Amino acid sequence: NDMMAIMNDTIMELTTAVRDSKQQYRNYSPSIRKAAEYLRRNYSQKVSLDDLADHVGMSSAHLSRLFKKESGMTVTDYLSNLRCIEASRLLRESQHSIQDIAAYVGYLDNNYFVKVFKKQFGMTPSEYRNQSL
Repeated sequence: NDMMAIMNDTIMELTTAVRDSKQQYRNYSPSIRKAAEYLRRNYSQKVSLDDLADHVGMSSAHLSRLFKKESGMTVTDYLSNLRCIEASRLLRESQHSIQDIAAYVGYLDNNYFVKVFKKQFGMTPSEYRNQSL
């Protein structure tokens, strides 16, 4: 039941994010918009640059250059950002373990998740959760 509630909340949040992103990314090329939407829909899964490039119909090298030029960040940084934002929401709004949250947002290695989260927010997930209480 908790996971269903999380999934419902996530769907609502992503629906809002899609609406907002259409405005935010209106200056992006259609290919980069398509790539960003794909990443938003699939952030919890293993996403490779090659899969993403296939999805938008261009080479991975070209996609990398264009994504960085238009968004100001690499595909990896964009994906990490999406994952950390969702993880931060789950840390605030749920009592799930940090390891479960890490897996839910696409990080199977808990130590790597903590490292990425700390780089994004300047604190560990535990510190973030404690600060949010």
